[in-house]
Amino acid sequence: MCMIEGAELSTVSYARACKARKNHQCSECGRTILPREVYERWTGLTDGLWDSCATCAHCLKAREWLMQMCDGFLYEGVLMDLEEHVGEGHASDPYLRAYVAGMQRCWRWPNGELVPLPPACPPQEKLLTLAGWGPDEDEVRPWVP
Repeated sequence: MCMIEGAELSTVSYARACKARKNHQCSECGRTILPREVYERWTGLTDGLWDSCATCAHCLKAREWLMQMCDGFLYEGVLMDLEEHVGEGHASDPYLRAYVAGMQRCWRWPNGELVPLPPACPPQEKLLTLAGWGPDEDEVRPWVP
């Protein structure tokens, strides 16, 4: 089940792309967003409380999977939602597996270096094919951290 189903939406919501001037922590994977990195800053009002979070460019790519497959996501819940989808039978989707692995490792290689940005998530029709629900599942080899 997608976490977005039944979730309470923010009364006010504002997101914008920023270039970091100081260190920030990604609210999705927990890694440190360093100065000069591009990230998304979200501010919202939910249940009368203001909240804000920063999302690194890597996690923005992973979030696209949820946008295409579930029509939405919850801030600070992307990794948990993606992990649930792996457990619900989407484990054959190579993009999903790569996004989950990248987020779990804070987008770092074993030597500590930041991995390059993952590729954009393909359209939903292509995702279904990659997950084994179509004739050419081996056609594309995705980026894997």
